[in-house]
Amino acid sequence: MEITIPKGTATPAFRDEVDAFYGEVFGFSCRTTRMFDEDCVMMDLPSGDFLLLIEGDGPLSAPGFDHLGFLAVRER
Repeated sequence: MEITIPKGTATPAFRDEVDAFYGEVFGFSCRTTRMFDEDCVMMDLPSGDFLLLIEGDGPLSAPGFDHLGFLAVRER
């Protein structure tokens, strides 16, 4: 899943903040990378799933029925 963020956002400080929160809460590990000539933050899960935060001109827009959801399962 790709989420577009405003250009100039994918800084090391931003990546560290995303990693601290989403790493602790959901188990993501974050790294900075470059794709399609844009700076990105790749949020990886051990399962191989990922979210890509990529800089772009149309940040955080979701046309139609696009959405992102998390399923939380409590282990017993």
